[in-house]
Amino acid sequence: MHHSRRVVVTGLGLVTCLGSGVQNNWTSLLKNECGIRKLTGEDCLGPCHIAGTLPPGVLEEAVSRIMEQQASLRGLERQLDRQAMSRTSLLAIVAAHEALQQSGWLPAPNQTSPRNFATEDQASCRAGTYFSAGLEGVEEIVKSLCLTQKKGYRGMGAHVLPRTLSNMPVGHISRAWGLRGPTMSANTACASGLHSVGEAYRMIQYGEADMVVAGGCEASVLPWTLAAFSRIRALALGYNDQPKLASRPFDSQRQGFVMSEGAGALVLEAWPTPLHLLDALHRRTLDHQPLAEIVGFGRSADAYNLVSPEPTGSGAFRSMKAALDDARLHDLNQVEHINCHATSTPLGDVIELAAIAKLLEHYPRSASAPRIAINSIKGHIGHCLGAAGAVEAVYSVLAAKHARVAPNRNLEQAVTPEEVCKLGHKVGRREADNQAELLFTRTFMPTQSRVAMDSRSNTRLMVLTNSFGFGGANASILLSNWVD
Repeated sequence: MHHSRRVVVTGLGLVTCLGSGVQNNWTSLLKNECGIRKLTGEDCLGPCHIAGTLPPGVLEEAVSRIMEQQASLRGLERQLDRQAMSRTSLLAIVAAHEALQQSGWLPAPNQTSPRNFATEDQASCRAGTYFSAGLEGVEEIVKSLCLTQKKGYRGMGAHVLPRTLSNMPVGHISRAWGLRGPTMSANTACASGLHSVGEAYRMIQYGEADMVVAGGCEASVLPWTLAAFSRIRALALGYNDQPKLASRPFDSQRQGFVMSEGAGALVLEAWPTPLHLLDALHRRTLDHQPLAEIVGFGRSADAYNLVSPEPTGSGAFRSMKAALDDARLHDLNQVEHINCHATSTPLGDVIELAAIAKLLEHYPRSASAPRIAINSIKGHIGHCLGAAGAVEAVYSVLAAKHARVAPNRNLEQAVTPEEVCKLGHKVGRREADNQAELLFTRTFMPTQSRVAMDSRSNTRLMVLTNSFGFGGANASILLSNWVD
């Protein structure tokens, strides 16, 4: 096993309610824009009438463009089966395609490739896929159930099954572009996307693959899911006429999260790039610079409640600590930014802050170091459920690379130290008060666009990103800007 192998990010792909494409999303985030919209028609049968859906025509246009480019790849001309794909799988294909193009596995648009992707060579057999969804198949199951009730057996379509299996997005990606290495899918609810990236990191670190396209996807904005999440009081229900104000992480007026759809993809590689992989890549040279490096991965379980986080933040703290320990960090001096899971729920946001406060108490930080920027981009894009962690990992790579932090949208009156202390008093009043003081003196929550991090030359600039899921699943990844 290759525990010492470095793992870098060489490609990114993104599609959210802000639109398709990494650059488009990054620009919109820095401009503090919001993609949450008012729903119409039968989607409004329940009490929630808002969601982060893709702009009209964006997915169809992106898929058509990919299908055209696919026709020019030798050995892959018929490997994209549109009829067998659910909307979730289509989102995964769009994000993965962009990431694979940037990494060089796929040729750039209008570029011909001499490679035969149908060939079972060393590069393809060492290229893996790890992609996950939270609620894949709900739409197909509901539709097919209605049809079979009306028409009986004949109402069951031939493509229903492949559109409902949770590992189909990863299967479509692997098949579409000749990725013959390990192919895996995980489901840890809203932590699925980040767990996928973290497990792909481990896969490369341990020598099981040399390249992995990893990420998460979700297309669950449906009457059934909106009703189900409304029933457990998880959604924001008081902003139906003001959709762009509904998702407000860390704000005193937060009511719950806003459900969204989307997908995020990252291409991870062993570094230095193995020569057999380098030979298979397009437009790549030995001096190619990665976008970022993954330096730590942590996971934990709350073992508390199926749909509510452990109230002291212990599980989230242990996940972040595991990521820092994995990176062999003994202090927080290089951690400039924490991208939070914070979904805009009254309890969850404060619990995550309490966990960060514990982290600040556990790890020293120089008094001369700048305050750590804390944010959540869910104010801009809502909560993409199983895709959220991957989407936010893409954002975190960009934040580390460009030394920029997206603002906290809709943050008008932030969580108070008293709220954090109240949670912490369950583990001791004096300890909780000390942790809250550390939190509010050593961190800040930016509300302005294009807030710069301290980018010192030849110094690692680290970003910690979190995802937490129903069932008590927690994941944290520590990313760094690229420093050779």
